[in-house]
Amino acid sequence: MSAEFNVLNIFFRVLNSAIVFGLCGYLFKRYALDSLKDQMREQEQQKKNLYESSLALERERVLALAKAREQELVVQRLKEHVRHWRERFEVVVANREAEKQRLVQELAHKNALQQEHLAADMIAYQVFAQARRQAQKTLTEEFARKNAGQAYVHDIMAFIKKSAR
Repeated sequence: MSAEFNVLNIFFRVLNSAIVFGLCGYLFKRYALDSLKDQMREQEQQKKNLYESSLALERERVLALAKAREQELVVQRLKEHVRHWRERFEVVVANREAEKQRLVQELAHKNALQQEHLAADMIAYQVFAQARRQAQKTLTEEFARKNAGQAYVHDIMAFIKKSAR
């Protein structure tokens, strides 16, 4: 009996194990399999979403790089314009300064000429006034004795005053 008991014992043990595994498989399929499949589908969907997000981010990165290159070109063009405008401004400022210096020199020259003319006119006026006084004195002395001389002196003085103007 021991050989039969062993075979029978082994058979029932295998049968019990099969029933336990079958019951476990049934319970697993009944209660856990659907939730595991749902979780796996969710993970697959998340993987797909992450992949699509990574593609979208890559496209955005490429667009951002292209935009950055365009903006860099715009900045370079603007810098070139600023440099050009600065050079033109410096030329204009230099021209204005040269014109200002020329005008200052011209004005100084004109002022010097006016000073010379004014000095000459003042000297001429003083000389003329002195000559007139001297002539008046001399003529007055010459013609003091005669009435006609006084009229002649008066006519000469009027002529001198008229020509002085």
